[in-house]
Amino acid sequence: MIFPLFLTSLFVLVRSLDYELVTDYSVNDCLMVNNGQRQNYYALDTDKFPYCAKYEDNDVTKTCDPNDDKSCAPGLKCGDNNKCELDSSSCFKYYADIEGNENILELLWTPDCQDDGTWAPKQCKGGSAGRCFCYDKKGKRIFGDAFRENSANMTCACSRRKAELLDSSNPNKRTYVSFHCDYQGNYEELQCDSGHCWCVEPKSGEPKSMLVPESAMKYLPCSNKLQGSQYLRKCESQAYAQTKLIEIMKRYGTTSPNIQIIACGNDGSYGPYTIQNPSVYCVKRNNEKMSYHQDIKQLGKINCNCAHDSDLYSQIGKPFSLVCSDNGNYVPLQSIVEGDKVKRFCVDSDGNKKVDNVDEDQTNEFCNKYYD
Repeated sequence: MIFPLFLTSLFVLVRSLDYELVTDYSVNDCLMVNNGQRQNYYALDTDKFPYCAKYEDNDVTKTCDPNDDKSCAPGLKCGDNNKCELDSSSCFKYYADIEGNENILELLWTPDCQDDGTWAPKQCKGGSAGRCFCYDKKGKRIFGDAFRENSANMTCACSRRKAELLDSSNPNKRTYVSFHCDYQGNYEELQCDSGHCWCVEPKSGEPKSMLVPESAMKYLPCSNKLQGSQYLRKCESQAYAQTKLIEIMKRYGTTSPNIQIIACGNDGSYGPYTIQNPSVYCVKRNNEKMSYHQDIKQLGKINCNCAHDSDLYSQIGKPFSLVCSDNGNYVPLQSIVEGDKVKRFCVDSDGNKKVDNVDEDQTNEFCNKYYD
């Protein structure tokens, strides 16, 4: 049988580069579990025809162009000496069978990835009785969560867009964004930003009305969604005033103004913590200070996830059996008593079980590598 020339050439190309051709491409086709070992596949050149390329050690040493984002496979980046290396912020790193990732088979949960190697906006953990959280492209948890049973319409589109605009690596980074997101990270119907207001579709953020000055927002069809008489809520008003004050101080030569920005949720609530020198305290949505705290020098290590979850479960009458550390984070190594046995396991920073059946001689230090 004689193959057309272009098919023969394609076959040779695919075989020589160890590519696996797939007919109905999706990233899930390229993140496979095979023969009891995770194999890492990357999607390449899907605009021309879809296929998956297997990640191998020699991909890390491939010469690349630092000015060309596509000179390395998705999940890799062009690093020192113009060589491809694993991107530590890539979602694909959790599927790579490489040195330093030997414990990948032990993980009870790995993230959902998008075709370009970034994290999917919504990450669900813990099975049907678990919870879903919003994440940015690099795997950092952002505002928005819901119990899995209530998450069917959860897109995290608002929280993801707000995180992108405030990202320090964004060349067009903004210091303040007033989008309002609901508790699931979706858009609220009424949006105002930079002095203008409009109505949107909650799941996508697509505009559903004309753009009007903020002073005329009461004429929009979604104006009945306004909470109170002003768009900005109490926490946001305080945070906005501080942001403007810092901008003015920098304009007049104060490069490092000693002002602590108030942290607000994307729905205008307070949280997750407040700074009262020399400590950082976890706070509830109404700014009520909780007992969990930590020295301000450790600010980058506090997330208050456990403190907030404990309060949430208490409000809705659900049992909460996990242990919080003094700063409101989850203790990495958790244990529960089942019958006459104590089961020890590692959790991530969301309190999700990451590794089961931890030996008795292991400590929190052992679980720290599974915490992120």
